[in-house]
Amino acid sequence: MRSYVAAHGEAPSLWEIAADVGLSSPSNVLYQLERLEGLRTVQRREQARRRGLASVLT
Repeated sequence: MRSYVAAHGEAPSLWEIAADVGLSSPSNVLYQLERLEGLRTVQRREQARRRGLASVLT
């Protein structure tokens, strides 16, 4: 995700993440992002609709 943000200036959409990792549904991506958010690995923007990742943390 860091490289995507660096290249595009914004976070990938759930569909883009799903396609990149070989998943057929963004709901699986959402589940994993919620787990990463709980671990404070990613931060999500509630107001963002399509691209809900605010930043990827270390």
